[in-house]
Amino acid sequence: MGAHKEGMMKRKSLLRVVLTATLVFLLLAVFLPPLTRVVFEAPPFRSADAAGLAYVDAAFDRALVAFALARTANAIISVIQGSELDVAPAGIGMTIAVGQVLDPLNDMIERFSWIMLLSLVSLGTQKVLLEMIPWFSLKLLLAPALVLLLAGLWWPFGDVRRLSRWGGRLLMLAVLLRFCLPLTAWMNDQLYARFLDTRYVAAMGEFEQGNALLQTMNPVPDVTAALGDTSFIDRFRANAQRLSDAANLQRQLDVLKTRFNRMIEQLLTMIVVFLLNSVLLPIAFLWLIMALGRRLLFGLILVQPPLAPGEKALF
Repeated sequence: MGAHKEGMMKRKSLLRVVLTATLVFLLLAVFLPPLTRVVFEAPPFRSADAAGLAYVDAAFDRALVAFALARTANAIISVIQGSELDVAPAGIGMTIAVGQVLDPLNDMIERFSWIMLLSLVSLGTQKVLLEMIPWFSLKLLLAPALVLLLAGLWWPFGDVRRLSRWGGRLLMLAVLLRFCLPLTAWMNDQLYARFLDTRYVAAMGEFEQGNALLQTMNPVPDVTAALGDTSFIDRFRANAQRLSDAANLQRQLDVLKTRFNRMIEQLLTMIVVFLLNSVLLPIAFLWLIMALGRRLLFGLILVQPPLAPGEKALF
């Protein structure tokens, strides 16, 4: 019985020495750049960071293209807005306001531009956080965690279990924080590829076609220009042609209303895609990861069995 107890004590002492050496090595790796590059900037860490940045960059590029397309459409509509066709032959007056047809589309483009600006700000913030968090988790969380764990191994006074417990919590929090954003970006990208990509491609394609149609619409010239010294028959024919052109333009605008309504539907689709992909889903995934981490931190992992009288916990 005594030999068995002595063997257990030796194994515990050996384990404590191994843990101490590991913790000291990791602590040195936090502060010494050569060791930091070897340990905490190893290929798995760099791959996770690069993948997260690639996912965010891809979403940022999509949002930037959509934002630029919307601003281009807004600029074209601004030129067309207010152009009018005035027809007043033989004392009969009539006005066709071309810009009025574009009012609903222009209003939606303005709202879409604000949504895209929000998406770009959100994605830019995610990219900055992806670059900041590795340093934050390493210097401000992992280093204190290692110090507390070392103190829990060798501190001869007081309740060492409390030191080890807080060290373990900080260690888990550092690991969780280190990988939460790359994991969030990966999950978000997978969901985008599965459910949102086809909607985005279809909406962008149709909106680009509508944008090209807008570029072909020029402000309508004034039809009340002086006809000069022409005969009555020539003036009558010219006025009749202008009335015919005005009627044709009105019919064309009625047809275009359907196309512009379709563009509004595509804008709504893209609003849903970008709100989900750049704002709502990243927040939801981050909250889910942190909630699971909190559960592990304070519930499952850190529950320890009671110690026997006189026994000292390693962690």
